[in-house]
Order: sequence, then C-alpha cells, then structure tokens
Amino acid sequence: MVSISLISNNEFENWNTLWKKYLLFYESAISNAVTEKTWERIQSDQHKLFSFGAYQTDRNQKSLIGFTNFLYHPTTWSITDYCYLEDLFVEKNFRGSGAGRALIEAVWEHCKTVGVDRLYWKTKEDNYVARILYDRVANCSGFVEYEKE
Repeated sequence: MVSISLISNNEFENWNTLWKKYLLFYESAISNAVTEKTWERIQSDQHKLFSFGAYQTDRNQKSLIGFTNFLYHPTTWSITDYCYLEDLFVEKNFRGSGAGRALIEAVWEHCKTVGVDRLYWKTKEDNYVARILYDRVANCSGFVEYEKE
C-alpha cells in the first residue's frame, strides 16, 4: 500500500538517496551545497517549497519510494498563485504502482487547500513512461520551453 505525506525533517538521508537517483535519471549533477540548500528550503516555513513523499508499508516498515518537490509563486495571469511541480521521482521498481499519480494528486489537493487553481509541471519530451501518466491526469499545454543560462 502506498501512502503520501509531507517529508519530515529527519528524512534527509532517504530523500537524498532518491534525489541522487532522480538527478542521475535526468543525467544531471548539482553540488552538495545546492542539495543542502534545497532541503533547507523545503524544511523552512519562510519558503513556499514543499516535498511530499510516497511511502510503501510492508510488515509495519515504512519506506520512502518516491517524492515530489513543489512550490507556489505569484503570476501575472491570475490573482492567486500558481503551483509548479518541479520534481517528481518514483523508484524504478515501484513505477506503475500508483505512487506517481498519488503524488500528483496530493499536490493538487494541497493546491486546493491553499486556494491555488493551477498546477503545472514539465518533463523531457522523450520521457514516454512518465508522459503516459501525465496524459491521464492533466492536459498538455503545448508550450515549448526555452532557457538561457
């Protein structure tokens, strides 16, 4: 059975293990300082950055099998904030278990609780497995993203 809840302060090691797998999946690397700052922001009441964990319970042992990091921000298109689901990851052997969908739905419920009526996210165009789920739970905006670093 999969359950979803906010990740607590004492779960850094478990979260970080999945975080590293997530970065590897996207063939990305960031410094430990960025990872530590991200965790600090998630745990701080000063930021609108949150993290839900997906947990598998087996014989009274609860294991973190996935997470999503999301944040709220103001927008020029609405009087309410928008919610950006920035990161979503589920352990490979738990994909298809409903954990990804449950994480997205938990974020959506959080949005409704705080009065936000738009949740959005992005993924790589060739992330076909994830896109099967995303196409079931949301509408593709059709926008192309550009970035400059």
